[in-house]
Amino acid sequence: MGIFLKIETMIGQLIRERSDIEIQATIIGAVSKSKASRQELNKINQVIEKQKIGPNLTFKGYCDHETLIHSATEHDIFISPSVTATDGDTEGGAPVTIIEMAAAGLPIISTTHCDIPFVLAENNRKLLVAERESSSLCRVMSWLVEHPDEWRTIALQNRQHIESKFDIRNQGTTLANIYNELIS
Repeated sequence: MGIFLKIETMIGQLIRERSDIEIQATIIGAVSKSKASRQELNKINQVIEKQKIGPNLTFKGYCDHETLIHSATEHDIFISPSVTATDGDTEGGAPVTIIEMAAAGLPIISTTHCDIPFVLAENNRKLLVAERESSSLCRVMSWLVEHPDEWRTIALQNRQHIESKFDIRNQGTTLANIYNELIS
């Protein structure tokens, strides 16, 4: 969750730099009941307090799938940077939430971690940064806030990309063709 703390710091920086616009962020996700998770949550709350961004943040915690999808309709941008864990775990592929939010028609700010670049439209890839590059994430957030005219284009291209590459019917046909080649 270290990158999580940096995101809140970046949101604080963005709020201070762009006082001309109202920025509201919603954080979705929960920590476990372990002592380490509770300590991380305390650190997150300390950053929120230190950055004075509490009024600009909503902390939803764990949400079911329906609530997550509904949240997409209430927001303009989805931010989800992924990193390789210190033990080498990469979770593999791309986070399903990124795919779902791209399908919901949101511009995605993330990292070039694993398969994330491949699940997003080419135009959205300019919003991806290297892992653990918090200053680059802040730069991309600032750029996107300064270019709201780009949001719709990126969102539509993401939606089209997901529909063409990840639709269950297309994937089923592709898989059937692979199996047919193997048995031929």
